[in-house]
Amino acid sequence: MSKDAKERSRAEKLYGDVSSHIMDADTTPVLDRLVESSDEYLDLDRDEASDELKVHMGFLQLDRGEEKDFLNTVVAGLRDTDREGWKSKAMLELNRTYGTQASAKLQEAEEVLDLNPGLKKFLHTHNLGHHPKIIDLLVRKAPGINRRRNKKG
Repeated sequence: MSKDAKERSRAEKLYGDVSSHIMDADTTPVLDRLVESSDEYLDLDRDEASDELKVHMGFLQLDRGEEKDFLNTVVAGLRDTDREGWKSKAMLELNRTYGTQASAKLQEAEEVLDLNPGLKKFLHTHNLGHHPKIIDLLVRKAPGINRRRNKKG
């Protein structure tokens, strides 16, 4: 087996079908912001933390654009100290987009998030769980994650 094939196999196990771009994702801005945001992260193992972020992105099956949006949203969310209106803004956007289906869509996203305790913990630990862009991403990705899960199950 060639080195590229071994790397591809390892990446598929870690990051899923979108491994080639997820594996190469630049997580440095997120990791830098984590270290800047709390003394707790001064001794952050960057390789481990980067792999964790990439596993979350693989779980969500992010394409290249979504990957960049996700990483930028996390960095912006970590910088934003005014988080008061996030939940209401997110709900307003969900209601505007999905109407009477908004609650069901949010419930499906929450159930999918329960499938990935690491991602759920990451969002909770960094107070990003109510960020409107994160909620929108989870709502959009939940049906596909459920389809993949049901195919495997």
